[in-house]
Amino acid sequence: MKTLSMLLENLKDWIAARLAKELAKRPLTEQVETFQQLMNQDLEPDPGGGGVKIREGVAEDRRVSVGDAEMRQGRKSKSKRLNGFPRSVGFTIDPNGNQHDDLVGEQVLRAG
Repeated sequence: MKTLSMLLENLKDWIAARLAKELAKRPLTEQVETFQQLMNQDLEPDPGGGGVKIREGVAEDRRVSVGDAEMRQGRKSKSKRLNGFPRSVGFTIDPNGNQHDDLVGEQVLRAG
């Protein structure tokens, strides 16, 4: 891990030194920001002696896809993980309770 971390830092320094103009423009600036985000979310300082170690647990708002910044990781249960996109769904179920839930669900799916 120590060697990998050193290589990644060397790469960042090399890009900054040799590609300074390109670093200020897209797409390189976005790629370097993604790279930095991934390092920050997955690595932490190693208290046992220099370098870094793989972070235990999951970083809040963890990025799981290099290609899609909006994709997130979640769980349906303790054993079932999922990768997907945040989405809010709001609807009003029949306030009188006269419709069967299946009918309300079909209406929501058609509307959304």
